[in-house]
Amino acid sequence: MMKYCALSAVLACVFVVALGRAQENQKQVQVPVNEMLNNTRMREAYFKCMSDKGPCTPDAAELKKVLPEAMTKKCAACTDTQKKILSKILDYMMEKDKATYKEIQEKYDPKNEYTKMREEEIKKEKAEEKKKPAEKDAPKKS
Repeated sequence: MMKYCALSAVLACVFVVALGRAQENQKQVQVPVNEMLNNTRMREAYFKCMSDKGPCTPDAAELKKVLPEAMTKKCAACTDTQKKILSKILDYMMEKDKATYKEIQEKYDPKNEYTKMREEEIKKEKAEEKKKPAEKDAPKKS
């Protein structure tokens, strides 16, 4: 009976720790991503945080925590909100701030796996966008 109680206590502790870690990664990040990307000062502050060159706001720190996950495991443990925000930020960097992206990529994606995968996804998305106007203009079959 004593062994059963001890085992139950250990399992309960393991469950609490695992639940705590899962919830830690599920914190809601409230980054005004469009505002941040359009505001040079705000954008640079976030980028400095992500590349360990400056202090982090609480939201920037939360994003920075999941950045390695995003760039190594396709953000498997990220919330949908985190995925959207990080995708938008990283896409922006890849397109408009290549120097900062290169620093982050060297730190979090040294094998270039995420970058290659994301570049392919972007190509597919752009190809699909090009098809959409053509589909709208095509005559409807009756």
